[in-house]
Amino acid sequence: MSKKKILWYVGGLCFSGGGERLLLEGIKYYINKGYDAKIFTAGGDVDEKAFFDGQYSPEFYGPINSSKKLSLRKKMELINNFNPDILIANDRWIAAELNKARVFGFLKKPYVTFVHGSFFQFKNDKLKYSIMYKNKFNKIWSNDEMYKKEIPEKINLGIKEKLVNNKSSFWDYYGLRNSRCIFVLSNKAKNELEYLIDKKNVRVLHGAIPKNVLQYKGDASFKKNKNLTNKTVFFTISRLVPKKRIDFIIKAFSHYIKNDNDAVILIGGTGSEKEVLENLVDELGIKEKVRFLGFVKENEVLDYYNASDVFLLADITDYDITVVVALALDKCVVVPEQCEFEKVIDDENVVFYSKAEVDEYALKMEQAIMRQQKHRKSAELLLSTYTWDYYFEQVENLATLSGKKRGIGE
Repeated sequence: MSKKKILWYVGGLCFSGGGERLLLEGIKYYINKGYDAKIFTAGGDVDEKAFFDGQYSPEFYGPINSSKKLSLRKKMELINNFNPDILIANDRWIAAELNKARVFGFLKKPYVTFVHGSFFQFKNDKLKYSIMYKNKFNKIWSNDEMYKKEIPEKINLGIKEKLVNNKSSFWDYYGLRNSRCIFVLSNKAKNELEYLIDKKNVRVLHGAIPKNVLQYKGDASFKKNKNLTNKTVFFTISRLVPKKRIDFIIKAFSHYIKNDNDAVILIGGTGSEKEVLENLVDELGIKEKVRFLGFVKENEVLDYYNASDVFLLADITDYDITVVVALALDKCVVVPEQCEFEKVIDDENVVFYSKAEVDEYALKMEQAIMRQQKHRKSAELLLSTYTWDYYFEQVENLATLSGKKRGIGE
């Protein structure tokens, strides 16, 4: 009997972030099941920095790091030759390309699509302002305080830009509509996407942690070695880019420490905003309280989580893997009010939701510290359905079942 084949199409793999973690965990899971699972970049760039300190060793199909751009026909030729049982589009623009190929007769395979976050969360994504989406975008935008605060309602585009944007949104719309199934990480994302594309083909699955995180015991000496003993420790880790709103966290922390002089904040990650953030810390006069960790090695990430009291997130998002890791390690978290978790977690009062106001966020930090000191249920009980194994088992089942329901042939 031949192996089941899975091909995961991604434009490139150069950074280590949440989306890259999801992809690499998926490939690893399916390979461990004995499947022929490979990543297809169509010649796109691949950098070992994306493999989380060598934790992953994915297999690739077709060219990588190629200076020669492949035609649509050639890309589909390669996909057809691999003949996958499940073809995964890693993002909406890849779904648009695959749908275009099906329209032109270059591809017969159906595909499923991962959408890692609403394009409303990204200021530079212009598709939301296109003729295809703008009316629905305006309705969603007007009812979302975070979007209203962070995302422009309108932007000015030249005539040529408008034409290109409207054309791209057409393929985006039908690429998503014609996906066998779309996987998102929150009900908010599901509701927005189904409203935008007028079709109920979106499924919510929460993937975030390997099983071994739930058994992590921690290094008792780590906190002492990092000079964190007898301190209130906040932790956040992400790329240092504007969307992550680390500047907002720093400002909130500067308010919090007015009542807790023993507090410190650890900021993990690298990115274009580092110098801006360091200057902000200097301006606020809290340099001794803020530690920029830079790139955190994979074998130390969980130790930093464990050494902290509360995890912080301020990203314009409704779901983030880093938060679930913190919950798995029995930490309270402070997050934007857009975020969502299952009722069993909310009932434990370990997630503190804040509006996009510095004063309120600082207050939630204080409340989270007070709650962190109280006994709570086992994280394993709370997060058993958030493991990667559970997640990718559901992806496989739904990708297969949705095709059977619609009568789509392999």
